[in-house]
Order: sequence, then C-alpha cells, then structure tokens
Amino acid sequence: MDKEDIKTLALMVHPDAVPMPSIEVAPSSVLINFPAKINGKLLWQGLQLSPEEAIETGMMLMAGGEDCLKKDFDA
Repeated sequence: MDKEDIKTLALMVHPDAVPMPSIEVAPSSVLINFPAKINGKLLWQGLQLSPEEAIETGMMLMAGGEDCLKKDFDA
C-alpha cells in the first residue's frame, strides 16, 4: 500500500479527518506537506527544510511529545 492509498483510506474511514503531514525526501532537502481542511476542501501546504533543519525540527517535535506525555492534566 503506497502513501496515496493510505491517505485515501484514512479519508474514507473518517471523512471529516485531516490526514497526517507527509514527508518527502529530495536531494539536499526534506519536504513536509501539511494538510488543512478549509471550507470542506482538503488543501496542502509545504515546508522545505535543509537536512540540518529537518533534524532540528524532528528533535523539537520529539522533545515536545515526550514533555506532553509527562504532564498531568486536570480532569
């Protein structure tokens, strides 16, 4: 199953769901495509990062996720 099939399947199972961002690797850069649902339409916007920027961004996302798991939220 390729990436497009997975995106299509996610939208079929949850028609109102927005798929996860997709990552593409290109020569000398990493492309992150962010989905957004605006007025019922799925639109994609991209971000081009150098390999170093992609590593830094990934590390910040992982640190944020770990911090979030450690937090105790009020019920």
